[in-house]
Amino acid sequence: MANKEGKPRGQIQRMTEAEQEQIIQKKMAKASLQLLEDKYGNEQVSNKHLDNFMSKLRMDVEVLEPNNDVIKNTAGNTLKDFHKIYVEVLDQQKQLLKDLNRKSEFDEDLIRKYLSLVDIEEFKLREKRTWTNKHIYKKYLLPSLNRLQYTNTIDGPYKI
Repeated sequence: MANKEGKPRGQIQRMTEAEQEQIIQKKMAKASLQLLEDKYGNEQVSNKHLDNFMSKLRMDVEVLEPNNDVIKNTAGNTLKDFHKIYVEVLDQQKQLLKDLNRKSEFDEDLIRKYLSLVDIEEFKLREKRTWTNKHIYKKYLLPSLNRLQYTNTIDGPYKI
């Protein structure tokens, strides 16, 4: 007997780490969005912070759809540019915090706390970028490279 995908039942289909990450992130975003819509949907109009957060979750769900070309279409420019801009903002925040730390009016532990929070944001961004790059490579670039594996030259076919 076969399952929906036509694979025999009882055989475990191994997912790549990138596929697992995509599924986990999508499930987290969908569950969070569902909770917010069910419990706080009416507050979204009057609470701009909630509205912004829900918009971010909707975008995450959309981007993480397996058959969605948003990642492919944004990989070259928009998403890459966003990551670059975001890292620049985080770097600027770090510099500001370091400058504030030189002044005696601010508690050093408080500055360290905010430096840690900026570091966490940077880590999250880099992890998402790593996943996106792996996903794009495996889904779009690798098949193209496999098709171009051999090329004909004057002396005959050579493996690239």
